[in-house]
Amino acid sequence: ACHLRRAGTLLTALKEPLSPWYLARHQLLLGDLFVLESSLISLNVVSPKRVVKRLAGRGVLLQRAQQHFVAAIAKQKPLWMQAATLHLAEAFLELAREMTTIERALDTSQFRGSSKDQQHLRQWLSTRRPAMARKAFESLQLCLDVKTETGLQSAYSSACRENIDGFAMELLTGPDPTP
Repeated sequence: ACHLRRAGTLLTALKEPLSPWYLARHQLLLGDLFVLESSLISLNVVSPKRVVKRLAGRGVLLQRAQQHFVAAIAKQKPLWMQAATLHLAEAFLELAREMTTIERALDTSQFRGSSKDQQHLRQWLSTRRPAMARKAFESLQLCLDVKTETGLQSAYSSACRENIDGFAMELLTGPDPTP
């Protein structure tokens, strides 16, 4: 992270602008760092209030990652556009799956705390998990759109196709927010 930050400072200070190919790669790596940081926030807690707080923290980090991935896409380099959309989709999809696991844990009463806190968590998840899954699906579709428009077949576009083909559509619909 320190090397990438220093590299970013050096990139902006260059007299001749660096190739957009390298700038896109730089943004992609920064986005990957924020995704990694987000994944390090454990959701293995039994308090509904803590789960919401940790999920919100993950969301902030994924939003920062998304900013870097969008910056990579803006460089208009098809390979890095596909990589950025895939990495963003995978991060959103992973969080949506973890939210589904939390919903199941709520159904089996694995959380401690008041029923009000558990209901709040259930309602919080009922709106955010489908939105997260929708962002993942749209990002995967964007990856395939880049492939169609540019004709570039890469490992990233193949992975996007596999993710779309195996996408769990039930993630896109919210559960009943009432138990």
